[in-house]
Amino acid sequence: MASPAIEANTDATLWPVTLDRDAVQQLMLEFNDTIRPYSKEKTIHSLFEEQVLKSPDAIALCRHQLSMTYGELNRIAWHGALLAAA
Repeated sequence: MASPAIEANTDATLWPVTLDRDAVQQLMLEFNDTIRPYSKEKTIHSLFEEQVLKSPDAIALCRHQLSMTYGELNRIAWHGALLAAA
């Protein structure tokens, strides 16, 4: 259910700020600056499993209306591995 304030002001804009091209480019570069150090000795699946243990309820991926947590994605991966091994 929408809040009464939102229902009362249906013409309100959610983002009233206009950004120029340079500001948009700066935001995109800062937002996408996600390089982080990691252990080169660990495999990708061991790094993923560490993330599952740290934050199983955090969103791991999303596309359109679908999103999955690290825990959900890990369960699917284990299920697939067990089926492949059978």
